[in-house]
Amino acid sequence: MSLTPNTLSLQRTRVRFYLQEPTAQFWTDALLNMYINESQFAIACGIIPGLATGMLEPILPSEAYCDAVASQELYTLPPNLHGVRTVPVRSTATEDYSELPSTDIEYARAHPRSAAVKPSAYFLWGESGTYQIGMYPAFTSSSGNAGVGASTDPRLYVTYWRKPTELTADGDTLQIPAELHVANALLAGHRAWFERGHATEAKEALGLFTAEYQGALAYIRQRLVNQDRAVTLGSLGDDDTDRTLM
Repeated sequence: MSLTPNTLSLQRTRVRFYLQEPTAQFWTDALLNMYINESQFAIACGIIPGLATGMLEPILPSEAYCDAVASQELYTLPPNLHGVRTVPVRSTATEDYSELPSTDIEYARAHPRSAAVKPSAYFLWGESGTYQIGMYPAFTSSSGNAGVGASTDPRLYVTYWRKPTELTADGDTLQIPAELHVANALLAGHRAWFERGHATEAKEALGLFTAEYQGALAYIRQRLVNQDRAVTLGSLGDDDTDRTLM
């Protein structure tokens, strides 16, 4: 038995408990699956309805990287990107490490610069699902082409907030912290009541969600601070090829 409703099937069972509908009558499994996924997206990305306070940031951090390519301006970002956090550049030979500030593409186009050993800034280009990150200016050399021990063999990192993966199979697990699994089911229940026009039940479910959600925030915020420290330290010299930009 799970300590929390951490799978799609357990979430659906919990939501049906709140709706007092143990077997499908008004709400099909497919409809509840949609509400559960919508709720996880809202919680993960910090988009909470009816709350003036809550998570000031999304809660699913991730990281990707790629080797620099000479004179290449744009790099494709991961499709699960929700928002960029930091853009570090590191020399794989010397461990020289620095974070790039952001600029905008209009400034980059109005003030072109020749390629440099290390870009001065980065900018974002595109729209959700097709975002690219631009180097201003581009790198002068590709990684591995600067000679062993040289300081011009950079690797580009992007730490970012990611969107959760859609739950489709009954055994798929939630990606938000375990402390928020019950809150996720309550928010899904709120959506189910609200969209069927049951305003009183929807308001009650939202109130229960708010109490459950805000009660867990202090613990989650502190863990994210510690996790950020570990990721920042661990990324130095990390060769995890599963986290790649293109």
